[in-house]
Amino acid sequence: MKRIHKVGLILGALAAVLAFGAHAWAQKGKAGFFRGRIQAHIDSALDAAKATPPQRAAIGAAVDHVFDAFKDGQQNHGAELEEALSLFKADKLDDAAVTAHRARREAEAKKVGDAMVQAIYDTHDALTAPQRQSIVDFVKQQHQQHQGGHGGMREKFMGHMIDSRIDAALDEVKATSAQRATVIAAKDRVLAALQSSRQDPGADFDKALALFASDKIDGTQVEAMRAEHLAKIRKVADTIVQAISDVHASLSAAQRNTLVDWVRTHQHEHHG
Repeated sequence: MKRIHKVGLILGALAAVLAFGAHAWAQKGKAGFFRGRIQAHIDSALDAAKATPPQRAAIGAAVDHVFDAFKDGQQNHGAELEEALSLFKADKLDDAAVTAHRARREAEAKKVGDAMVQAIYDTHDALTAPQRQSIVDFVKQQHQQHQGGHGGMREKFMGHMIDSRIDAALDEVKATSAQRATVIAAKDRVLAALQSSRQDPGADFDKALALFASDKIDGTQVEAMRAEHLAKIRKVADTIVQAISDVHASLSAAQRNTLVDWVRTHQHEHHG
């Protein structure tokens, strides 16, 4: 889901280029495959907890609600990408339009977050205390097995894809050395912000499991975690908006038009 959330931060042509590798991966992987893997993990956890059919049905409904919320947020991405590209082509960035675009994306993220929080409450209430502890133990075991496995390789692979896309786009617009330096610096700031937003995931992981295992979920702690997550999203979005502004200012109108055409062409190739 991290990859897909990165795509959700598209606010203009630069972000489209930065996220293009992740977007193509998500499209080629297909939503059904992604959901199938998530469902397989959920089924394994429920097996470990010896969940009854009624419990599985209740939890299944909660999971469906999350995926429905996520799907709703994805439906208009094609139109929003076109809007973002049009904004980038303009001689001057429309700050009001960028702000409105960003507000819609934050609203989508909040809707998915609401569904996820409700699913956690529903799952917590559907299970007994021993069952919740069994699931926590199972999740911790799975996390330990996968920790430090291919994460570093995935990061390097995605970084290579992003760099390759940016190089190809800059070649297409015949960017100068100075323009390339501006774009690369913008890209580095965006990736650094994304990396910073994922710092200390272990602490959040342990905190979430402790909340789930408790007899009653502490709503105050849940809201605090959500607020912290939203603050991180906004910080990354601030960095992306500034990066877009920097790149927009560094390119000529003709280059921006060429870049937009390049993004559109390659997007359709990967959606075909």
